[in-house]
Amino acid sequence: RNMYPIAKALADVTLRFMEAFAAAKREKNIIDFTDYEHFALKVLLDENEEPTQAAAEIRQRYDEIMIDEYQDSNEVQDAIFSALTKNKNNCFMVGDVKQSIYQFRLADPALFLEKYNTYLPADESAFGQERKVLLSKNFRSSSGVISAVNDVFSECMSPKVGGMVYGDEEKLYGDETKLPLPDPEAEFYGITVKQDTYAEEAAFVAGRIRQMLDGGYQVRGEDGLRPIVPEDIVILLRSPNSVGGEFAYALEQVGVRCNFGNDQNVLQSEEIQFLRSLLQVIDNPLQDIPLVAVLLSRVFGFTADDLSSLRKQNTSCHIFKLLEREKEGKFSELFSTLVQLRNAARMCTVSELVVKIIVQTKLDRIFTAVNGNADALETFLKIVSQAEQSGHRDISSFISYLDALDERGIPSANNNRVSGMVTILSIHKSKGLEYPVVFLCGLSKGFNREDLKDQVLCDRSLGLGVTYVDTKRRLRYPTIAKRAIALKKSADSLSEELRVLYVAMTRARDRLIMTYASKYLENSVIKLSRRMDFSSSELIASEVTSMGDWILQSAMRRIEAGELFALGGRPATVKTDGYHWKISVVTAEQAMASGCETEQEMLQLSDETKRKRTFGQKARKNRYNFRIIKGLFSILHQNYLHNLRPAEIASDLLLTGRI
Repeated sequence: RNMYPIAKALADVTLRFMEAFAAAKREKNIIDFTDYEHFALKVLLDENEEPTQAAAEIRQRYDEIMIDEYQDSNEVQDAIFSALTKNKNNCFMVGDVKQSIYQFRLADPALFLEKYNTYLPADESAFGQERKVLLSKNFRSSSGVISAVNDVFSECMSPKVGGMVYGDEEKLYGDETKLPLPDPEAEFYGITVKQDTYAEEAAFVAGRIRQMLDGGYQVRGEDGLRPIVPEDIVILLRSPNSVGGEFAYALEQVGVRCNFGNDQNVLQSEEIQFLRSLLQVIDNPLQDIPLVAVLLSRVFGFTADDLSSLRKQNTSCHIFKLLEREKEGKFSELFSTLVQLRNAARMCTVSELVVKIIVQTKLDRIFTAVNGNADALETFLKIVSQAEQSGHRDISSFISYLDALDERGIPSANNNRVSGMVTILSIHKSKGLEYPVVFLCGLSKGFNREDLKDQVLCDRSLGLGVTYVDTKRRLRYPTIAKRAIALKKSADSLSEELRVLYVAMTRARDRLIMTYASKYLENSVIKLSRRMDFSSSELIASEVTSMGDWILQSAMRRIEAGELFALGGRPATVKTDGYHWKISVVTAEQAMASGCETEQEMLQLSDETKRKRTFGQKARKNRYNFRIIKGLFSILHQNYLHNLRPAEIASDLLLTGRI
């Protein structure tokens, strides 16, 4: 009751903002995608939500209305479909609710489930009656992969988690006539890491990929079995932008090239970050952060030791000024190059300057050798041309234009599969694709529940929930409405995560390799083993904190999980039927050593080498992430390094392995 005035005020402000925003768009004669939907709905439905005369006329134009990916529809779209098909049995909807993974775009799987649960099977329905046809035949994946998918989802999916029972009708059925592989098609590795979860997991994955490429492992080809090649392999991650660098570095260490498909922001690619840094230096050479990045790039090849020796000459001077004092050697050559480019910038356009940089530094050749293509540079040149047409003709204006573009990202022009390269991709971007070999990694990453901590929560059915603030007693706590909404959102989010896992596992055609890396693997196995004989599978599945917990729960039901049983005990009931998995427990030492080329190297891998490799991965991943580095500078500056310049801090952090 006390919060009602505040909640009403929030609603009023929202409505006023919507009106003002709509007026601003009308003034500029623009509409967005949401406007398309709502304007269409206004044409088709009247104030009483009944079809209009326009809807009746439009309806007559179509004999059939076919809707693909119906599981990703929202309520507005469904209302449009209904208005155009009312009283006519001419709507054909195709979808798989287990692949509904766009809740953040307001997709509502409940629309699909309502029809799925109420429509009769086609062979039981009368003429003209609503009916459903189940399509359970999977033409993509092998029987071994399908068996693993069925194992996981028959164990974990339920009306409470996932929105439906995963029974015989929902299970996948494969083509048993496909050539069998000589080894298990589904693999699960529990990795007991010690330091950095992703670094050690990535090292193991890279080693396993190297082993598969060199060891004669096979997949199915057009004319029988054939050896695996790099482009057959994809590494699927929930968030490649945050951890993909670890896997890219680990692959590089074992001599395997990779690409991020179209999942990488072009402006965050290494070659474009170099160009952006160099343009910033040309615009203002006294900017130490971008100049340090230029020095440390693979184009100029300076090391942290080189930077440290330069800085020692004078700790209170800009890096550019120190370069100016060098009369010979590579520092002097770099300074001459910078001066030439700065002089050229006064006489040419931004596009001409960028081309000159690419030619003079041989940037295209360097990164064609590294990536196998120069797609990012081609995309960047198009961006430069568009910027000049928009009036951003000087360097300063162009740099600001790039910063604004970077906020929303520019997808890469790369194909998802590049010859000779392993692909690293997000699960969402992999939807609709298939790969002969899928590595599903980062499974121990906890679910993101930050949105449940917001001060205001909204739900289409439960309304508005806010945090109550008692100013007199200085207390703040969630209202009953907010708690109810948080519980519902948490349950919906958990079901969404399970569907994301389903999409990831069904991308595999011939081999599915899953990795679960955790410091607490043994404890997790012990707790799970104790519960499996006394708690229902539905209850266990509803209390997980990561996707890997579902895989672990299913793996513990397999007779092949002897190494897991050795950690925490064996449940009373295990499965012996179906296709076998390969289930192993890997130590941190084995994970980090898996990238070594010889057994002798494995034995000689010292703790210091492991430490350097781990920190080296972090250094490479963050070298071009200036927003992170700037944040570090800000924090350090406020605390105890206020007498040092940014370049000194960067050098110190790189030398000590803290980034």
